[in-house]
Amino acid sequence: MVSPTLYKKNFYSFTKELFITTKKYDVAVKTGTYIDKQGIEKGQYENIGTVLEGDKGLFMVLRRTFNPAGLPNPQNKDSILLSFFEPKTN
Repeated sequence: MVSPTLYKKNFYSFTKELFITTKKYDVAVKTGTYIDKQGIEKGQYENIGTVLEGDKGLFMVLRRTFNPAGLPNPQNKDSILLSFFEPKTN
């Protein structure tokens, strides 16, 4: 059995590690296309998460409500493509 003190120490060290991160990418999926003002067809994307870098490497946090079954699938594939975009700086 793990002592409460040891558990508390490990928990805080784990959560501290999660919060010392750098945002590397926004994660997005293509949800469709649209025509811009110049008449060019472009992809429409939805942000579904973030890739972060911590002391132990990269990890991804996905939006809990993201459901890949709701994405368009005209070619009846059994996989989806996630795109990583560098975060926009405002």
